[in-house]
Amino acid sequence: MIIYTSEIFYLVSYLQYRETSDNIMMKNEIFGPALISVMSWLQNAEEDAGRIGLTMVLAGVVGSVTGGIVLDKTHRFK
Repeated sequence: MIIYTSEIFYLVSYLQYRETSDNIMMKNEIFGPALISVMSWLQNAEEDAGRIGLTMVLAGVVGSVTGGIVLDKTHRFK
């Protein structure tokens, strides 16, 4: 029996997808009620969450650019 690399890739991809989807469903069952209680406690916090997310993204961009400049100036990147 000949097994082609595409068949192995398909099988591994399927197993990873299956494991990921099972983990997501399990986490929803565990953390769903806790998330609902926290969201009811923090009503109308969507705008704050958006600002926090934007701040994290911008900090990552600034950090990446700064790190790139430092690595370029010191010639440490190989």
